[in-house]
Amino acid sequence: MEKTNELIIILCNTDSKENAELIANTLVKEKLIACASIFPEVKSIYEWNGELQNRSEFTMMFKTLALNTPNIVSRVLELHNDEVPEIVSLKSEYVFDKYFNWVEGYCGK
Repeated sequence: MEKTNELIIILCNTDSKENAELIANTLVKEKLIACASIFPEVKSIYEWNGELQNRSEFTMMFKTLALNTPNIVSRVLELHNDEVPEIVSLKSEYVFDKYFNWVEGYCGK
C-alpha cells in the first residue's frame, strides 16, 4: 500500500502563463498543494492528432502529499486549457524534515 503522507512532486505543463498561475493559485488556496513553482516557456515537441506540435509551454511543479493526488488531478482537469493535460507524479527519495513538516502542516489535512 502506498504511503499517503509521502511528499510527491507533480509536474504539469500548460500553454500559457495565465493558465499556469490560475491552476497554481487555485491549488494553493484550496490547500491541495503547499507550493507551486512555475518555469517559464519550455519548448514541447510532440505529436497530437497526427500532427507534429512544437509549442511553448509553462511547466508547473507542485509540492504536495500523495493523499492529495486525486483531488489535484480533478481540479487540474477542470482548470486546464488542454484536452489531455500532462499530469505526472514523482515520488521523493529524500525530503528535508523541516520542509516535509511544513508541507504536511499546510496541505496534510
